[in-house]
Amino acid sequence: EPHFDFARRPNAYKAGNRIATMLFYMSDVPAGGATVFPIVGARLLPKKGTAAFWYNLFPSGDGDYDTRHAACPVLAGSKWVANIWI
Repeated sequence: EPHFDFARRPNAYKAGNRIATMLFYMSDVPAGGATVFPIVGARLLPKKGTAAFWYNLFPSGDGDYDTRHAACPVLAGSKWVANIWI
C-alpha cells in the first residue's frame, strides 16, 4: 500500500515527526520486492547489503509528498529489510 513515512496530522508522534528514512536491504530477492516511488518514477531493487535513504520533510518541517512509496509483492524468495526513522 503506498504511504508516507511522515505524520500528516499534528503531534502524531510524541518524539516529533520522521525527518528521514533509512531502509536496509538484508536479503537478495530473485523476483519482485522492489520499493517504488510512483510520483518521482523511482524503483529500487532489493539487493543484500544495500540501503536507501530519503528525507521525508522539507527544511520547513512540511511533508514532502513526493516521498510516497510502496513495497511491491515478492514473487520469488523472501525479502528482509530493516529501517530506521530519524
